[in-house]
Amino acid sequence: MSAQALRYLRMTCYIAGIVTFPAIAHANAAMELALTIFEWPMWLAYVAFTVVFEAFAMGRILKIKPRRALATSAKANLLTALLGTLVSLPIWVIIGQYGSLLNPNPFGHTLMLFVVFGILSALLEAGAWKTAAGKGAPVDAVSGEPLVPRPTRQSVLVHLLGVPLGMAILLIPPHPYPGLEGQATWARTKQTGFGVNAAPHLLQRAMSDYSVANGHYPKANTSEEALRELAPYLGKSKALSEDYWTAAYMPSYARFDTHEMRREPYLWNPEAGKYSIDNPPEKQIWLLKWRFKPAWGIIMLGSDLKRTNKPEELGEKPSTAETH
Repeated sequence: MSAQALRYLRMTCYIAGIVTFPAIAHANAAMELALTIFEWPMWLAYVAFTVVFEAFAMGRILKIKPRRALATSAKANLLTALLGTLVSLPIWVIIGQYGSLLNPNPFGHTLMLFVVFGILSALLEAGAWKTAAGKGAPVDAVSGEPLVPRPTRQSVLVHLLGVPLGMAILLIPPHPYPGLEGQATWARTKQTGFGVNAAPHLLQRAMSDYSVANGHYPKANTSEEALRELAPYLGKSKALSEDYWTAAYMPSYARFDTHEMRREPYLWNPEAGKYSIDNPPEKQIWLLKWRFKPAWGIIMLGSDLKRTNKPEELGEKPSTAETH
């Protein structure tokens, strides 16, 4: 290991102090958004890598001493973090969730986010690297400015090289997108009124309307079949969405998923189809429950629905209830 590489290694200890501050922990303009996608521990590891990698690469290219390069990288990333916080929300609205709100593309969404904000960060940070490279350089006799070209292309190149390297860190967990999963869950519940997280009265109204129109509750074996039957009664305009079916599943994204993989469906009770609003069940039965958390679900007694977290009301034994 060269002496310069050793110096970079020693100086990484400074990053531990840097990443403890939320503002600097944004690291670049993408962080404001990405913090809603990834887990904090992996994101902080990415922050440390980003600052050190950019310091090493730009320092070598521009022949800047390691200590100054590391300080410049930290300052430059802090600058883009602060500016990124101001522009991230409107840009988020413009680019949306790659795919759709109900059925986002986790990998494509993340890749696009990192490339777009990586280029924007590179353009913003080029000025800081020009200043750092200009220290000690000859100056123009007229303007007094250092005779150093703005290293825009070099900054863009380094940031683009950092995209696959940074994503390799963030995609280490088998399910690296917990924030995006939460966003999709919220969107599916809000837009469809279906699922374990839905308000029971929304399902109760849809079930009642369906029973009046068809003489029975939905005769379905799966939650997706039930949702297809209930869709017109949950909202006709919403039911026209091509991704409406995703509400029958809890979002669960692996590293390279590009759409809903149907890994974790809600469970629908086929027994419900035997009854109607005029022929309600004599005893309480469960209607819908979350497969990997059976202590959560919706139960039915007559035409009344309610949420419950009692395993015995969902046909589960408390001692054998699954957990997720």
